[in-house]
Amino acid sequence: MIKLIKAVLALFFAHISQSGEDKCLRALRTHNSKGIKYMKQHDVIISGLNMDLTDAIKNVVQAKVEKLFEHEEHIIRMRVELEYDSHKRSHQNEFIAKGTLEVRGNDHYVHAETDDLYKSIEEMVQKLDRMIRRRSRLRKVKRKNPHLSDIP
Repeated sequence: MIKLIKAVLALFFAHISQSGEDKCLRALRTHNSKGIKYMKQHDVIISGLNMDLTDAIKNVVQAKVEKLFEHEEHIIRMRVELEYDSHKRSHQNEFIAKGTLEVRGNDHYVHAETDDLYKSIEEMVQKLDRMIRRRSRLRKVKRKNPHLSDIP
């Protein structure tokens, strides 16, 4: 155990001296002392409405949402609300997945409704992924082509 801690600290200080603090924190997040990648548990809040959340559902949501944290480093928190809605008149059962992504600037809100819970979760994650990629693309365009009013 002590050898593992020493190896992690050595990796930490080596990265600080070479490339700065951001890359160091990223390296600690994705590698352990033996170079094996592992997943960090991010701040994901999962709640259910009109349904019980099992460990399997929570694990699926955590695994799907992990992709978003790989694309954007500045995510503060992710909230996922899973809802079961039974329409009495039309005899349709709907699963609704609502996602709130808290980032610097404006937060992103998304919801997806289908007749399958896992399909709703997948659609919600895809929508949030598109939003994050669009935000990143617009930030790069603004950086390359600044407006005259942006230049002091």
